[in-house]
Amino acid sequence: MPATIAKIPNGMSYHFGTEASARRELEQRVMCVFADHGYEEISTPTIDYHALFERGIGAHAAAQAFRFSDEAGDTLALRPDVTSQIARAAATVFATRPRPVRLCYAANVFRAQARAVAGWRRETRQLGCELIGADDARGDAEIVLLAAAAMRALCPQKTFLNTLSDAEILNGIVNGLTRESSETVSSSAHGQDIATSTMSDQLRALIDKRDQPGAGELLENAKVDAPRREALFQLMHLSGKRDALQRLGDLVGNER
Repeated sequence: MPATIAKIPNGMSYHFGTEASARRELEQRVMCVFADHGYEEISTPTIDYHALFERGIGAHAAAQAFRFSDEAGDTLALRPDVTSQIARAAATVFATRPRPVRLCYAANVFRAQARAVAGWRRETRQLGCELIGADDARGDAEIVLLAAAAMRALCPQKTFLNTLSDAEILNGIVNGLTRESSETVSSSAHGQDIATSTMSDQLRALIDKRDQPGAGELLENAKVDAPRREALFQLMHLSGKRDALQRLGDLVGNER
C-alpha cells in the first residue's frame, strides 16, 4: 500500500473511543455555557475566499492557510480563522439585527504551519464566542465572565488563570516602529523587499510567539534603534499584576 494511503498527513489526527467521547462532552459543556448566556451558535464555511482572511488576520497569518483555486480562478482557503467569517456575517447576514449581537461557534481550523512545538497540529478544534457592537467596559466584562464560566464548566474542581490582552497596546507600538523605519526593509528570511504593512504583520506574529531573536532581526533590518528594540523585548516578557501595569506605563508612550 502506498505510504500516502497507509498514513494520514503530518499534523492531522484520529480521535476515537473514550478520547472522542470526552472531546464531545467537553465541547457540549462549553457550548451550553455560551447558550445559557444568550449566544447563538453559528456555523461558517470550511472553505472561503483567501482574501477574507488576509483582511481579517493579516497577510502574514493568512499565508499559513491551505490555499487552492476554484474553477473560476478565485483563490480559496481552508479556514485558518473563524472570527474573520463572523465579522463578515455581522456586517451582512446580521446587518439589521440590533446591537449587540452574540454569536458562538465550534469549528475546525486549518493552518499549514511548520512543526514548532510538541503539540503541533495543522488541524485544531476551536470553541469561541463573539460579542459584536458592545464597545464599552461592560462588553469586556461580559466576555471575561463568560470565559471564567466556561472554564468552571470544564474543570469545576481546579483553579485556572485567564490571560487578558489589549490589541491597541501592540498596535500602537508596531505602528510607531514601522513609521520610523524606511518605506521598505530587507527581509533576510525571504531575500526581498517587504512593505511596512507586511512588516507589521510579521512583527505581530513574532511577538505573539515570543520570538525575540526573530523580532530583533526584523527590527534591526528595519533600522529601528537599539533602545526601542530593547523596550519591545521587555514588553514581550512583561507579566505580573499591578506592578506590571506600572512598568507598562513606563514603557509605552504612544497615544493609542
